[in-house]
Amino acid sequence: MRIFAHPLVVLASLVASAAAEYSCIGPDARTRPPAGAIVVDPTGAYSGSFRNVSEAVGNVPNTTDEHTIFLFPGIYREQVLISKLNGPLVLQGYTCNTTSYAANTVYNNLNVANTAGKFTKNGQAVATIVEGNNSGFYACN
Repeated sequence: MRIFAHPLVVLASLVASAAAEYSCIGPDARTRPPAGAIVVDPTGAYSGSFRNVSEAVGNVPNTTDEHTIFLFPGIYREQVLISKLNGPLVLQGYTCNTTSYAANTVYNNLNVANTAGKFTKNGQAVATIVEGNNSGFYACN
């Protein structure tokens, strides 16, 4: 699977307030990365984290194992290219409400905004392309 994003794409975690963690309790809250996850935290407060998504993607091992990139709340203004990997990749955002999705490529709690503006010729600029089967976008805008 390849995902392409327009250079002006804004990729952000749906839940943008760190204070929301205090209201996120219970079995459906996911406010901390799962064990072994590659972490993106734009503040750099989480030890060992990357400050942008591109750096995190660049550090995904190309093995057949499943890997997770966990995104803390923030706005990530960057073009992100995820090249074909040998194993599954999960992009997971900070959330107060989770659901388990097995055997799919799942994107949770992410916003993709095309900020290229209005086009008068040749149609609209593409913000996201997904090539592959069993991809799911949940709680995304």
